[in-house]
Amino acid sequence: MKDVEFRFADSDEIEPIQQLLTESGLPHEDIGNHLHNFIIANSSKDVIGVIGLEVYRKVGLLRSLAVKSAYQGKGIGKALYTRILAHAHLRGVKVLYLLTTSAERFFTKLGFSKVARDNVPEAIKSTQEFQGLCPSTAVSMIKEVENDAHYFPRDVLILQPDVPGARMWGIILEKTMFTYFEV
Repeated sequence: MKDVEFRFADSDEIEPIQQLLTESGLPHEDIGNHLHNFIIANSSKDVIGVIGLEVYRKVGLLRSLAVKSAYQGKGIGKALYTRILAHAHLRGVKVLYLLTTSAERFFTKLGFSKVARDNVPEAIKSTQEFQGLCPSTAVSMIKEVENDAHYFPRDVLILQPDVPGARMWGIILEKTMFTYFEV
C-alpha cells in the first residue's frame, strides 16, 4: 500500500469511479450528487478504490465501497472505510447505515449488524439507494459510531489553505476542539 494515495474525489474523476462501481456491480447513477463526500484510492494515477457517504444530519448512508479486483485483500477497503469514518465523525454523523448484496461478512467484521429496512430513519429510506438503485433483497445494516474512538489517519488531517501564507486543520468533537495552524 506504499504507492496508494487516498484523497477526496474530484469531479473530473467521475467516469473512472463509475467504471469501478459498474465492474463491482454497484449502482453509480446518483454519485454526482454526493461526490464531495467520496474518497478514492489512487495508484499510479488510476482509481483503484472508492467509498462514499451521504450525510443527513446525525445519520449517514455508507455507500459505494469498491476496490479493483487486482488490489483486493491488501487492506485498501478497510483503509477507505477508516477514512470515511473519520470524515463522518467530522460531519457529526452518529449512526451509519448501508445496503449490501455481497459484503455482509466484511461489514459485520467492521461492527455493522443487520437492521430491518422498516427500522431505518426516513432520511435514509428516501435516498435513491433505498428507493430503487439497490435491490429490495439487499441487506440493510447499521452501526452506531458516536461512541467509537475517533481516529483520524494522517492523510485526513492534511493542512488546508486558510489565508495566503497560512494553513490549518481543525478537529471538532462534542466536547473537544483542536486546531493547528502553520504560518
